[in-house]
Amino acid sequence: MNKVIKGQTLNTLTMALMKEVMDGDVSTSRNGDVHYLNNALLELDNPRARHLHLEGRKNNIFATLAEVFWVMAGEEDINPYLSYFLPRAVDFSDDKETWRGAYGPRIYANNQVQGVIDIFKKEGLDSRRAVISIYDSMKDSPSGLKEIYRLDSSKDIPCNNMLHFYVRDGKLNCNAFSRSGDVVWGVTNINIVEWTVLMEYIAQEIGVDVGTYSHFITNVHIYDFTKSQVEDVLTADTQPVGGNSKPMIFPEGNNKARWFSKDFVTIVSDLITDEKISLEMALSGVHALFAQYGVPVQGNIIWDYMRSIIAYVEYKKNGTEFSLQFEDGDFKDAIMSSSFRKFGVI
Repeated sequence: MNKVIKGQTLNTLTMALMKEVMDGDVSTSRNGDVHYLNNALLELDNPRARHLHLEGRKNNIFATLAEVFWVMAGEEDINPYLSYFLPRAVDFSDDKETWRGAYGPRIYANNQVQGVIDIFKKEGLDSRRAVISIYDSMKDSPSGLKEIYRLDSSKDIPCNNMLHFYVRDGKLNCNAFSRSGDVVWGVTNINIVEWTVLMEYIAQEIGVDVGTYSHFITNVHIYDFTKSQVEDVLTADTQPVGGNSKPMIFPEGNNKARWFSKDFVTIVSDLITDEKISLEMALSGVHALFAQYGVPVQGNIIWDYMRSIIAYVEYKKNGTEFSLQFEDGDFKDAIMSSSFRKFGVI
């Protein structure tokens, strides 16, 4: 029987999911003992309320957002960009250089993202054929691994397998399907964030608002080595509910969101690797990027996301003391409460 778990925001959905999984069964796994729940259906009412900031949860929101743009850029190389934000990225790489299961190349394979947009534009908003396939049997099945990669197994077989987009009542909904999902590191920390971003981009391109995000997971679990964070979240006296944010406004047109994100990844990579590039130069480069693609700065949460990533890198790299201004709202609350933020916010 399916277990339906709902939340208005990512914060409330995460808390509800944590409670249900901790009340579930216990078993062993490749990574130790786990609490788990089978056949869980998660429903997020407000996909823009994607900023996880719970007392006791030690998530790095800057790393999460950096990975989102890495996915949107269609990247698979982990150096220098991804490994800077996720030092453990190499532990999930077969060759220490790439993530063979990286979602970016898979969602863009065979022009799938633009294909979904084109289906709605050509067939109408009632289409039920807007699907993005992530799992690739030629790459991910045991026989496929052995045939193509000469491997019997891999450290990186995608947990997320398919995305289905559909419009109801004038809003774009998204159903994500996963074979397996870790509550702390995977599902709530990155998967829901990256797919709601993609969902918002597709909604923009077909001219509708976002609706409900749903995520079906065959086995959703909490590892023993992350259980202390879950317990800290669930026993906190109070927790922020979270709320809405400004929309994301991507450049319009065939795959422009991908190249926009890719150019941003290049700016950040240069900041990481080149000692001569300053905070001001990197921020100026991002501002020029918005102008180049004709994307507004005002009223666009992408501007806040990208500036916060630049600020995170600058402080981590040089320990520079500085402050950036952000509008009041859920995202500002999220970065203000983050233990990973070392720069000032006004």
